[in-house]
Amino acid sequence: METAKGAITTTTATGDDYPELRQMDESEKKKIRRLVIAGDKIITDFIYEQYNTEIDDQGNYCLYDEKTNEPIETSQGTLTDLSILDGMSSLEVLWLYDQPLTTLKGIEQLPMLSQIWLVNCKNMEEISPAFGMESLNSIHLQRNHIKTIDGISKLKNLIELIINEEYLDDLSPMFALDTSFAAEAA
Repeated sequence: METAKGAITTTTATGDDYPELRQMDESEKKKIRRLVIAGDKIITDFIYEQYNTEIDDQGNYCLYDEKTNEPIETSQGTLTDLSILDGMSSLEVLWLYDQPLTTLKGIEQLPMLSQIWLVNCKNMEEISPAFGMESLNSIHLQRNHIKTIDGISKLKNLIELIINEEYLDDLSPMFALDTSFAAEAA
């Protein structure tokens, strides 16, 4: 799948585990900077400002195209591990919606990742593999089943943390985050 810089490619996964990504050659994977895996949809190299999330009347999150104001319809995804991201060394933004993932093991292979969104990944209970990533500066956790954020203070470049997690047992690890950058900016 060849995409021009800034182009939008939307495909629907066929069968389990997103074969269109798995079958990409290494040179194509290295070009991907932004990736959304929303249920059964894959959006690569999207223009960030063009997509947004919205909450519907039932409290569900919806990814929609701001230009057309049309929702991007998805069904439950099939992503059970992050091996699909092998070779995506230029990936900066990763959005995972409605996936049966239980862990972020393997995310450390993405040295450029600066932003991650985990939304409605109901099997996700822990995200500790992300806490060793120096490049990560933005985390959005919404409607997963994450129980702990112990170790989050290891993220020295974290400037944005959005948490909407009813299963989270303890928020105190947030208080250990380095927020000195905020005082310097004031």
